[in-house]
Amino acid sequence: MQETKAIVTLAYFQGIGPTRFQDLIKVFKQPSLILTAKESLLKQVLGKDTGEKFIRFKNKFNAESEIKKLNDKKIKVISLFDKLYPKELKQIQDPPICLFVKGSNWKNIYQSRKIAIVGTRKPTVYGQTITKKLVKDLADKEITIVSGLALGIDTTAHQSALKNNLATIAVLGCGIDIIYPAINRQLYNEIAKHGAVVSEFPPGTTVKKGLFISRNRIISGLSQAVIVVQGKQNSGSLITAKYCAEQGRDLFAVAGNITDPNSFAPNLLIQNGAYPIISVADLSKYYNLKSKTKLENKTLNSTEKKIIDLLKEQPMYLEELKLKLGLTTDKLISTLTLLELKQLINKEADGKIYLA
Repeated sequence: MQETKAIVTLAYFQGIGPTRFQDLIKVFKQPSLILTAKESLLKQVLGKDTGEKFIRFKNKFNAESEIKKLNDKKIKVISLFDKLYPKELKQIQDPPICLFVKGSNWKNIYQSRKIAIVGTRKPTVYGQTITKKLVKDLADKEITIVSGLALGIDTTAHQSALKNNLATIAVLGCGIDIIYPAINRQLYNEIAKHGAVVSEFPPGTTVKKGLFISRNRIISGLSQAVIVVQGKQNSGSLITAKYCAEQGRDLFAVAGNITDPNSFAPNLLIQNGAYPIISVADLSKYYNLKSKTKLENKTLNSTEKKIIDLLKEQPMYLEELKLKLGLTTDKLISTLTLLELKQLINKEADGKIYLA
């Protein structure tokens, strides 16, 4: 409880962001020790002005009361030290101190493979159609769709995910309790019911332009890949794409008519190295996406399940599987043959094994 109180106190103080939090952790090792540190040391790490403001703030702030309010609103606090904090997000340069989360399904989706779909707030029929098709074609895969709850492509991606029974995460650029745009109130509630709404900003944080830029780094940071559908020359999608590149995520883009201003962002990204995406088959090629239906309809023994679980992470060669499973070559080959007959795995020309 002490660590949770400390995390909430640090997250609510506006003068400490992810970078300064990392500086503090390097010195104090754990959040609770930051609150009990000597004032002189806090000022040394944070700087005199910020240090003094933080000291005044923590002495007045009632973390226990705020945590009760969060619990009453069914808002979870997932700290950087929590086992439910997404491993992908921990890998970025400036991970959020914590995530404020609304959604009963968080435990089931935080470890899932996540694909972000982003784009313009004013899409064409083409952009909306492509978004719907991509999400629909992903419906048979174990995928969570990530986007930003904005109008346009974001909204279409979330709605399509819900329609096709895919989990979806909406990342907000404001407090977790503020619905923006207001027209998406029903969508917000549906996502909270079947997926998750997340924000690094504490409740009550109002909408500001700069916060949406911070939000974009979380969208890409949560995801294994980002798909840019449409966007104009100054599109926020380009900011997300920039974070995507910095974070080492894979970037896909949907090519469009070069005379359409909405095609500027994806066409530019393709020109600069983004993968052009034509269908979900392009994603399956890169990520070895498995079919939920195929697995649900097959009975697997324990060894087969272990192989499937390993191949969920990445395709592997025979020797890699043998090393990880500790099986004899004959036993492994016979099991792989059975999995091939069940149409659950395939082999590439070089012998690498992947999920069908």
